Amino acid sequence: MAAKVDWDAARAELVPLLVEGLPYAEIAHRLGLTYSAVNFRVGFLGLTHLRQCGRKGRAPNHVASNLMTEALGTEYEPKVKKERIKRSCCRCRKAFVAESRFLFRCEPCRRVPD
Repeated sequence: MAAKVDWDAARAELVPLLVEGLPYAEIAHRLGLTYSAVNFRVGFLGLTHLRQCGRKGRAPNHVASNLMTEALGTEYEPKVKKERIKRSCCRCRKAFVAESRFLFRCEPCRRVPD
């Protein structure tokens, strides 16, 4: 089984390298990790990075659509989205708004025992 990761130390290692703008492959080489391990750690820690979809010799694409707050390597809070799904009740066919993807009956029908 793999050793447990000290996430504070992992953050301290990753942030300076992300600020430099290094690609994940270079970061992985410097830290002795795989590309996918670096990718996972950046996502798990909530760090951001320029999207790596540029071609050689060109600036990375989609810079404006990155989830960056101030600069490379900053943290951001993920959006908390409350689910609201328009449905029709499977019992009485009345339209209602479900607050979860697992609700298929309206409030009055959920109160009635089957």
